[in-house]
Amino acid sequence: MVLKTAMKDGQNRLLVQGDSKQLASVGAGDTIKIMTDAGVHVSKLKEARRFVNAELDQKLAVVRANDGNIIGALRALDGRAVITDAKDNAKDTATVKGNEGRKASEPVSKEESKREFEGAVADVYLETLHTLRKDGSGAKNTVNPSVGITTFTNSDRLIINSSVHDLLQKAGEIGQANFEKVHLDTPRITDVEKRNVRDLAESRVDRLVMHKSITELGISAGSVLTVSGLNGETNRIEVINEHGQKVQINPEKHTSFTAAVAQKLEFSLGDKVEARAVLSVRDGSGKLVKISNASRGKITAIDDHRITVKWGEGKQAFNLEMQNKDFQMVGHGYARTAHKGQGETNDVQIVAAGDKGVGFAASARSLYVAITRARLHTTVVATASGRSAMDDAALKDGGKTLATEVAKEAKAEAMSEKRKEGIEISGVASPSLKDQSQTLDKHKEQKPEVHLTL
Repeated sequence: MVLKTAMKDGQNRLLVQGDSKQLASVGAGDTIKIMTDAGVHVSKLKEARRFVNAELDQKLAVVRANDGNIIGALRALDGRAVITDAKDNAKDTATVKGNEGRKASEPVSKEESKREFEGAVADVYLETLHTLRKDGSGAKNTVNPSVGITTFTNSDRLIINSSVHDLLQKAGEIGQANFEKVHLDTPRITDVEKRNVRDLAESRVDRLVMHKSITELGISAGSVLTVSGLNGETNRIEVINEHGQKVQINPEKHTSFTAAVAQKLEFSLGDKVEARAVLSVRDGSGKLVKISNASRGKITAIDDHRITVKWGEGKQAFNLEMQNKDFQMVGHGYARTAHKGQGETNDVQIVAAGDKGVGFAASARSLYVAITRARLHTTVVATASGRSAMDDAALKDGGKTLATEVAKEAKAEAMSEKRKEGIEISGVASPSLKDQSQTLDKHKEQKPEVHLTL
């Protein structure tokens, strides 16, 4: 439709901006790649202002990544990589470069490298913050430097966020009191998968956030419904409505909902947070305020019933008091998956690659995104097997079929877990409330850097 309108009289010119090396959306997408493959005239931007002050290894990694040499880009970053499960052999012993408290080429001890992977990521995050706060560090803002963490799976994102929260609290960086809040995590599900109960079961969906009312079922817009059953034979979702009644939703007919997984997370004063969906919240005057998906903020006040978040930065920042029910689609904002992190820039980026998930969730595209987020440098924190899996993933394009590939490759393991933990309902395992953080990661989003003209 856009092309049709733009070319209507033959006099218009359409300029499309994007980066075909980044990740495509979960649903219909990858427009830039489709257009370039079709022979559209392309103008490529070879330099980005964000890397002007980057360290040499970062500049080299970006050049190689732009040339499609992702393995070479990873090699350029290996000098400061932290491997958390080093073996006796010297080549498996990581060096830590540029982090406070460690010498430039000091090897990580066997004891340290065998700590929990997520704990090691949290350590590097805190050490990097301390280093960037020093004058001359190169940080854009030494009072509040930006450090990002990229993960390749949703489960790693959740666990690392929790570990960073715990370490910051121990270090006195955030408040000492924890407040437990219900959090609705949103697994990566395509519109087609959302209409299929079996796919919802595989992603352990146990809540529906309704965007439209279903009058005949006693369901109103904005309500959060508990899933009590999933019927794969009739393709129906059994939920408990606001009146306490069990009703069945046909996901092929009623599609205006967000599928979610309920969890309990702990938050403290000063925690960084992120909107995991578009939020609509009424402020103190009754005005409806919308918070965009992926917006970041900081908790400035919190108690058992409400949370005040300062959303945004600089002159555009504003405080918004939120009730617990309004806060359910907000999570910790320290780590993001590669999909969510597209378009962001940080002083330093930490790329986290654990034992599980990198092999089937990472790709050349997601690695490209992870490598090109930092203004100064990128630190890879990985297990030995995770680092090896990154090289393997660099050979996979990870284009349009990534979400379905992830689901297929993880299906056997996921169904095995469900048989152990779930209850069979009409041939479909009901979502277990145990180990909610193991939700399969199915990816989304995309953002810019190449100019295309018609």
